[in-house]
Amino acid sequence: MMTSIQSPTSWQMSDRERANLQKVTLYNSVQSLSEIWPLAAQHYNQTIALHDPHAKPEVKFTYA
Repeated sequence: MMTSIQSPTSWQMSDRERANLQKVTLYNSVQSLSEIWPLAAQHYNQTIALHDPHAKPEVKFTYA
């Protein structure tokens, strides 16, 4: 059975949502997918982007 969910007529963004939205604006000038990684490298640098502990040898990639 399908139910319909009504959208609220007024909605207030939480502080957390507002902070997350500011992080997303890092990519607002991107024109192509290939432009994202250099921006992420500048912003996130040594943050682990991918970790595969099951690979032999173990694999870890950062944004840098």
